[in-house]
Amino acid sequence: MTEARRPIKVVVVDDSAVVRKIVADVLTSDPEVEVVGRAANGRIGLAQVKRLRPDVVTLDVAMPEVDGMAALAVLNRDFPQVRVLMLSAITERGAVATLDALAGGASDYVTKPARSGSLAASEEHLRAELLPRVKALGRPAAAPSPRAARRRAQRKRPKRLPSGATRVVTLGCSTGGPQALRQVVPTLPANFALPLLIVQHMPPVFTEHLARRLDEAAQLSVAEGRGGARVRAGEAWIAPGGLHMGVAPAGAAVELEVHDGAPVQSCRPAADVLFSSAQEVYGGGVIGVVLTGLGQDGLAGCRAIREGGGVVVAQDPREAVAPSMPRAVIQAGLADHVVSLAELAPCLLELAPLRIARSRR
Repeated sequence: MTEARRPIKVVVVDDSAVVRKIVADVLTSDPEVEVVGRAANGRIGLAQVKRLRPDVVTLDVAMPEVDGMAALAVLNRDFPQVRVLMLSAITERGAVATLDALAGGASDYVTKPARSGSLAASEEHLRAELLPRVKALGRPAAAPSPRAARRRAQRKRPKRLPSGATRVVTLGCSTGGPQALRQVVPTLPANFALPLLIVQHMPPVFTEHLARRLDEAAQLSVAEGRGGARVRAGEAWIAPGGLHMGVAPAGAAVELEVHDGAPVQSCRPAADVLFSSAQEVYGGGVIGVVLTGLGQDGLAGCRAIREGGGVVVAQDPREAVAPSMPRAVIQAGLADHVVSLAELAPCLLELAPLRIARSRR
């Protein structure tokens, strides 16, 4: 094996011997991954990182001596090249700790298997959720040249829709999404002329806390989506974890729809569902935005938006934590604009004029 294809080196840090074994067994089942260290707390884990120089660390939050948050701070300071994946419980406390960790520099997170589940179910969960993230973060895929991608996008379509044509912004993201949203949403002004509908791949409880944090930081009003809520300019809605979110006409207005339909691209919520629903209701007035994430969720929805006369914006894959989602849109020739996170708000403001400001609800 050449150096370019050496195994991805991982250190597993968790105070539960059972969890350490399950995680290590799942990771080592793939020939591209090598578990080089296992640690029962952050102190031991940091010593192993210093000695073994892994590509990825899986990190529990609650541990004795040195907990996950303290270990994360040291990893970010002393080993910035190491990607950190948090292992989180699907609880109120776990959601808060996970969002703290993502804000503190963790690349992504995976929820722990339910304690009541079988060993086989736990392994299946981690094989589906943890293994792809370790492989993506440990060996990032090549992304299109930003200059070439921009040239390709600029050749495709006019720079903006006719004045007044845009009616809604839909946005999809996954791995790295909470960090990206934290950079973008607070930069949109309170008098932004369009509603903003967001799908972030997250489980229940987590999306509620994400919405609260963004609402505290943003000039827009941000909330977790709920069925029947009116879709209005200057407000942002995040699809609730475990449920799809779409839109439906309600007389002269538009309302959110929330449902538990089958997963799409193995995701629920899925950006494809939101994007396609918005295109059906708003026609050519949709701006579809695809940010960092694994997989291809958003690709089919972006195709529907483009075919319906809307505009598609993709994050520059080279700056994405996980480039797969925006790269798929760009390679399919669907991106009208390829932008950095810093350029996204100005791009949206160019596409959507401001309105008369009103107070937040």
